[in-house]
Amino acid sequence: MSIISLNISVHNGEKYISHCLNSIKKQTYKNFEVNIWDNNSSDSTKNIIKNYKGLKVNLIENDKN
Repeated sequence: MSIISLNISVHNGEKYISHCLNSIKKQTYKNFEVNIWDNNSSDSTKNIIKNYKGLKVNLIENDKN
């Protein structure tokens, strides 16, 4: 079985990132990894991602947008 990489780019996405991650979590296919590139968000996006429970998420933080 192949692993699927889900790659998400986000900038100031605090309104949407939880919904996105919840949607991924509900999928029946479970052999995946989640990589999120944060493009220097100034809102609480990074905190939401870091504190999200139920998925293993790799957060990559960019220094600038």
